Amino acid sequence: MDVNDLRAMLRDRADTVADDNDATERVAGVHARVLVARRKRVAGVAALTVGVLALVGTVSLLPDRAAPDRMGPADTAPTVQHENFVSHSGEYDLIAATVGEPGQNTLGLTVPAHRGRVFVKTVCYDVDGFPDGYWVSGYVGDTRPERPDSYWCGDDPDVPAVPGVFGTAPGPFAYPEGLAFETNGDRPVVRVELTREQNGAFVPVSNPDAVLGVAVYKVADPVATVAGMAIPPLVGLDGRDYSYVDHRQSQPGDRTLTWTLPPTPDVRYYDVVATDAMAPGTTGVGVISGLDGPTCQASHAAPRFRAGGCLLSPGEPHTITVTIQVDPPANAVLGIMLYRDPG
Repeated sequence: MDVNDLRAMLRDRADTVADDNDATERVAGVHARVLVARRKRVAGVAALTVGVLALVGTVSLLPDRAAPDRMGPADTAPTVQHENFVSHSGEYDLIAATVGEPGQNTLGLTVPAHRGRVFVKTVCYDVDGFPDGYWVSGYVGDTRPERPDSYWCGDDPDVPAVPGVFGTAPGPFAYPEGLAFETNGDRPVVRVELTREQNGAFVPVSNPDAVLGVAVYKVADPVATVAGMAIPPLVGLDGRDYSYVDHRQSQPGDRTLTWTLPPTPDVRYYDVVATDAMAPGTTGVGVISGLDGPTCQASHAAPRFRAGGCLLSPGEPHTITVTIQVDPPANAVLGIMLYRDPG
């Protein structure tokens, strides 16, 4: 049974889901069957879950799916190699990628001429299963930062690499902080290296079994600004694009934002944002988000963040709540964004 068949099953069940006490469990089980990719992350969250087809070969630059072409008139569409990176997921479209040979512990990738925001996705494969403790670290340009953007080494070479959302169905999902930056027609070089953490620093090391990879994706233009954050038009989940529908935003200084959604036959997804939700110097959990009470609760310990939410079972009403746990600063703002799979 393919993803489309599974989705048809979800919609067929939506008409009777309100009378079925096991509906939530069954929907979650179906979604779980199509989420197959697994990945370790710095934040300690495992299981990248985007079911995708492996794409190989050489292709032309893919069009921006959310905005007019931003390539300059003198620019040519570069040829890119998929190299085990998916060509598209949600707000991201691949523009360049490369994977090294075993033991090639540093890589450089020149970003094709482009105007706009780009996101860097890195991978690290251990050919013969060397011990834990290795990382893949990345940065842009010739000046190496003290703490480059770093991820656990241990990706599955049989699973295509996907940028963006990761987690386990039905959620909560999460977004990597990642390495993202603006380009203006220049051609910066993205550099990656195999590292190990020593005394709080990521130190370059060598290993004959390590294989590194790096890809650069252009990011679609935002369609809204919520709590001061740019909101993308698409989110990639289950190998499909969920489209932005609407959002809710709190008034400055409000402690709680609640959004009650009526039932629909659509498969939907939400995520949350917050800005200035904790005063400077505050520690511990600052914000908690949840679905229908205690379901899909997630804790957030940062004053400013964008965090993944959960898939919403079709045919049922849902209430999404985001709450600041401490006294909210006067300028604290919360937001909830709703996406749907257009089918």
